[in-house]
Amino acid sequence: MDRIRLRRQTIIMICTTLMMSSTTQAAFTFDSNGTDADGAWTLNSSDCPSINTPIVLDVGSSGVKQFSSISIHQNCRVTFTPAGGSFDSFSNPVRLIVSGDVTINGILDLDGEDGTVSTSTSSVAGGQGGSGGFDGGRSGLAGASSNPGGSGYGPGGGYGSNCSSAARVGLIAPAASNIRNQLLIGGSGGGGGCKYVSQIAGGGGGGGGALMVATSGTIIINGTITALGGNGGYAYSSAADGKSGSDGMVYLIANRIEGSGAIHASRSVVETLDYSGELTSSSPLSQIEFQ
Repeated sequence: MDRIRLRRQTIIMICTTLMMSSTTQAAFTFDSNGTDADGAWTLNSSDCPSINTPIVLDVGSSGVKQFSSISIHQNCRVTFTPAGGSFDSFSNPVRLIVSGDVTINGILDLDGEDGTVSTSTSSVAGGQGGSGGFDGGRSGLAGASSNPGGSGYGPGGGYGSNCSSAARVGLIAPAASNIRNQLLIGGSGGGGGCKYVSQIAGGGGGGGGALMVATSGTIIINGTITALGGNGGYAYSSAADGKSGSDGMVYLIANRIEGSGAIHASRSVVETLDYSGELTSSSPLSQIEFQ
């Protein structure tokens, strides 16, 4: 039974190469051209002795790692650093270039952080974006028109609330309009909320990050890859709540992709390569669940 479900609007781009049996049709295979410079990345039960053991992979300023293979144990919850982005600083998307097989039984977590809630006398920063994503906007100060809720960072970041009169909610950062022509980029931050005098307000949620996994081998996903936008800070009033960041992007390229796991982002597209090398809407995937 086909378990692929496309919900909301995720950017999930999956390219695989279909091997054709006919001798009259060319067989195309994908070569990641990986250098294996970072060796094999293996996380086993000794690295992750309990469920959701936190693991942080530093991908550096470039965001690129070159592995010979990847194997992530089911107890591991991997996050990446650096993460988030604003006007004066940003993190690059995560690019994992692999020559061998990739097995993900645990969790690769590029979610944006949730916005927090201010006190009645101070504002709070928005949630940090995932790697390759952007931060949410700050909350506003009570009744201060000079300190409204901040807009979320990134292209299309959510507008912050205006504190000069009645408070207004920040806007959810919009989804991308053209998936095929997108660069690898994470989600934008949500707008910060505002408040009346003596009311609290929420910061905007961080945008989901962006991940590319490119391998000459097979990608097996029995765990989860997630790049969701963070929720806005909940201030018990729609006028003061921060708003959510937009979801990020997951881009997988391999000669075969299989497994019974899940990918969470929003804005969805599944594409494969046919025998002529052209993108098609057909997919050999029948187990991985997209949400």
